[in-house]
Amino acid sequence: MKQIMKLWMPALTAVLLGLASCAEKDNPVSENGDGVQTMDTPDMTQPTTDQMTTRVTVPLTAAVMGNFAEGSTGAALVKRLPQATSTITADTRLVVLPGSDFNMEGGPAGSYDFMNAARVLLNGGYIALVQPTVGQTGIFGIVLLASMVTLEMEAYQQTFDMPEAAAARAAESSEAVQRMKVRSQNLQALATRAGKEELDDPFAEIVIFGLTDHFMQEPLPDEVTAYIHTADAGGNETAPETVTTRTERTPFVCGQMADAAAEWLNNVEDTQKASARRTMTRAGGSTAINEIMDASETFTHSNAIDWKGWDSETWHYTNRVKTTIRSWGVHNMESNKDYYYVKQSVTLRMGNENGWKIYYPGNENDWYTATNHGSYNRWYGSWLSQYVTTMNLTGSGSIALEAATPSTDNNSQTTSISIGSSTSTTKTTGISWGFSGGANASGPMGSINIGGSYSVGTTTGTSFTMGMTQTHRDFGVTKNTSGNTVTWTYKGAMPQYYENHGKTIYYCHQNPADILVNDCDVTEDICWSVGNPSGQYTLDATSAPQTAAMLYTYIKSDGYKNAPHKYEYTTTETANYTHTLLEPNRAMQTWRMNLTIDEWEGSPIGGVLGDLEDVIRKGFPDIYANVFTIADKTATSLNTITYVVNYSKQIFGQREDILKSYAKSYGVKKFTIHWSCDDLNVKTREGFTVTAE
Repeated sequence: MKQIMKLWMPALTAVLLGLASCAEKDNPVSENGDGVQTMDTPDMTQPTTDQMTTRVTVPLTAAVMGNFAEGSTGAALVKRLPQATSTITADTRLVVLPGSDFNMEGGPAGSYDFMNAARVLLNGGYIALVQPTVGQTGIFGIVLLASMVTLEMEAYQQTFDMPEAAAARAAESSEAVQRMKVRSQNLQALATRAGKEELDDPFAEIVIFGLTDHFMQEPLPDEVTAYIHTADAGGNETAPETVTTRTERTPFVCGQMADAAAEWLNNVEDTQKASARRTMTRAGGSTAINEIMDASETFTHSNAIDWKGWDSETWHYTNRVKTTIRSWGVHNMESNKDYYYVKQSVTLRMGNENGWKIYYPGNENDWYTATNHGSYNRWYGSWLSQYVTTMNLTGSGSIALEAATPSTDNNSQTTSISIGSSTSTTKTTGISWGFSGGANASGPMGSINIGGSYSVGTTTGTSFTMGMTQTHRDFGVTKNTSGNTVTWTYKGAMPQYYENHGKTIYYCHQNPADILVNDCDVTEDICWSVGNPSGQYTLDATSAPQTAAMLYTYIKSDGYKNAPHKYEYTTTETANYTHTLLEPNRAMQTWRMNLTIDEWEGSPIGGVLGDLEDVIRKGFPDIYANVFTIADKTATSLNTITYVVNYSKQIFGQREDILKSYAKSYGVKKFTIHWSCDDLNVKTREGFTVTAE
């Protein structure tokens, strides 16, 4: 029985079909006496092997736990890694785990120490879970969360002198643990489909977790649903027809899905390196929040594009839609408002991908012979015709849409959403967190207080700035707003059918614009405010690309004019993204710093303690403060203060010679700087000790 659907297009034997130098050799063109040139259908044979198109090019030492069957997605990913071992070491930056290791008995089934894998993640590395089922993903999430809580608890107990119960509460509300809980919810919502809720159902091909970024390659489905409809020359459209087709897993297909993961690892590592090279950014009152903070969370999802060919068969290409959603969240303490900013970047990959392209080039009077399209026997296409995406925020409190871009095509603008006074300052300590400071890498989330210091210099910025440059004349956008929901509809400039008259009638078509047949990048920015916020808020987003082809009916009869023609559209099944956003810091804590003299050079000198503390405060105004307030997730969490302490110790260590000179000038041999919180009954177990030589 003839297979209804072919999955991935093989390498074309022709290069540019419209070039005369190639057409005669590779793609015979016949003229029918009416000016219509029909081209032979290219060879459609699909490769049987992994093409190894993309490799991980960044220096990423990987530990591969478990075995992956030859030709599988896991094996394809391992082949793309620059260096792989079978054990987790101090140099490991990526741990690759098979989903089958996590069973209902609690997993992991492997002999390795999973705690070490969790430690790699918390130290800035990655964990990749390959081809897990729904049930295996759930067990993995439970084990990972338990491991992270244990590691966070140990870290708090090493840093602070506090009861075990308090350390456990702080670990439960740590940024890393909260982030992983939210990711698990979001991935589960994304992977759950109607009728696909059994524990043995595929969850993903690959899921990769990093500290602030994560990636998901959707599982290869058993069936794919696309929606086909047509429009005649007058624009009258038919009702969509649902087409369901089977898919097939091959080493070639698995390689394409592993390509998406390799691309993501390269991009994330390059981005982190660029971020680390940035100069520390002082969080001034007039600076936009999204310019001084890395995103709270970044998620990248790889999806497919469907299209219909000259033989009326539906095609499904993986790794063709790359969607990255970045989110920021801050809380204004004075107004009791949350602000959420989301940037969505989408790449629609229509162009040449390893030789498998969607669009077939040709001259304006070149057509392919169409089959199985009824009376329409000439085909030209296929190109990007439309992309529709929506975003909405749901949750409690008073949600208001502040702004969204882009609004129209052929436009360039910058929109600023003000969330506070432009004269906000930091009263006490003002650590310049910035990009290279790694604010989000260690946990602190946005919070602002006008004129206060709840952010300790992190986000005294007073606005979100949304810059938009939308000049895609051939892929114009229209924005529609309904309540707090925004819909962006991108429309491609459709190639027109026309008849070129002369001695011979040429039945012609315009060629589509470059942006519709190559890679097309679109970006949407949106900002909401929430009055009297409580709990978490959910971003609901949708994504639906559409392709089009042109057909016409050729009837060989002298003097025939105005041949019937139409557009045929294929809409990929709408992808729904339900993202629970991370809560910003809404709780305040008051901390104090104090100094103790541990050893004198000679006899104790009265009044020196106060004088020494005063000179240190003046010498390190951004670091030392007797009393300062910070914002954190809860009243008992320790995300922000842990970063403050570690960062302060780092700066003190770099300037230790200055501190030693202070000590010598006052006759002090050794002193220690301490941090403590009366509200939490918590203090640092070991402060920063300076010993003068």
